[in-house]
Amino acid sequence: MEPNLLSKAQRNANYSEKCLGWSFLAVFGLGSFNLRGANSTDSEAALESNQPADPPQPTEFETMEWFAKTLPYPVVVVESDEAREMTAIADEARTLFQSRDFEKLDAFVKKLRDSKEQFANGSWKFHCAYCGISLSEKSSVLDWETHLATLEQWTNAQPQSVTARVALADAFVSYAWRARGNGPASEVTEVGRLLFYGRLTEASRVLVQTRSLKEKCPYMWSVLFRTELGISTDRDIFDASFKRAVAAWPDYMPLYQGRAWYFLQRCNGEKGEWESDLAKSADEIGGDDGDILYARAVWSLHQSRLFSNIFTDSNISWPRVNKGFEAIEKRFPASLQTQSEHAYLAGLAEDGATTHKYLALIQGKVDPAIWRTREKFLHCANWSFVQDDQAKAETIIQPHVTQLSQAQ
Repeated sequence: MEPNLLSKAQRNANYSEKCLGWSFLAVFGLGSFNLRGANSTDSEAALESNQPADPPQPTEFETMEWFAKTLPYPVVVVESDEAREMTAIADEARTLFQSRDFEKLDAFVKKLRDSKEQFANGSWKFHCAYCGISLSEKSSVLDWETHLATLEQWTNAQPQSVTARVALADAFVSYAWRARGNGPASEVTEVGRLLFYGRLTEASRVLVQTRSLKEKCPYMWSVLFRTELGISTDRDIFDASFKRAVAAWPDYMPLYQGRAWYFLQRCNGEKGEWESDLAKSADEIGGDDGDILYARAVWSLHQSRLFSNIFTDSNISWPRVNKGFEAIEKRFPASLQTQSEHAYLAGLAEDGATTHKYLALIQGKVDPAIWRTREKFLHCANWSFVQDDQAKAETIIQPHVTQLSQAQ
């Protein structure tokens, strides 16, 4: 559950309205009205019958829209440069896939992967091509069967293509989760369970073939981790896979994000284990790189929406996340997404000063890839401005408090 960032401002506003109401009644004859009412019940009833009905209370949306007008910048939904480029890459891959132009598709993905090109936020571009090829888990069975058949055509046409086989294994994993659903194990039907494990077995078969290819792809390991997560692979086996993955691709941060998922309590870990394991990995790398790894993993898990508030629902260190984001921003200073996520997480961690700082930097630009909705941004901004006002008030009042205490 997101923190109620509006509640404090609402309480302040309600309190102000009450104070104004009490002052108004005192000035304009509250005592006289009461005395007259006590002496004449009929007059009171007649007077009450002519009173206008209480105006409807403003909805939260209306309150937030009013607040938006008080901000020093317009609040507009925008597509960040990263999001625009991500969409373009995914669209290009999807178009080539749907037109069965597999040779060009392979070349397109290979160029992105081999170059290790990065977006403004520092993430690798090639992964978005897989996003364009993939199918939503909510798609119909017919769509899924057609999709898998096209992927099989690709692997047959390009037998040495690592991209084709990784995409096929990835599809089998997503198709498996479609059968199982995302609820607890007790809610999985027998048919769903059989389909789930059957499709994960197919994914494992394809991954074995993939690892024998000369061409390599780091995303293969992410797909393998998802497969091992689904079948609850023993830790020794998972650890061995992880060590091979980071030895081959030490700069590919999603490997650590996949490891964090594996050690979640709802998956294969104990309470607090994913947090301690992530901290250990970050410590082993050390320096800015370790802090960046830590921050990116938290960013990924926050955006997964597994937590109502990742800081209250887990034992994650906000100071280290904050430090990691600062290191990311030094290397990639022109990222709206990074600054937005920094502001969002600072709000969840109740760090008012940092929230206010990064909201000021993004100047009301709401990237849906981070905030999801304009209202979530406004909740965060509202809370931030309340905190900022309180901090300013305390700065003004504190010298007087100090003087009084010294005088006493």
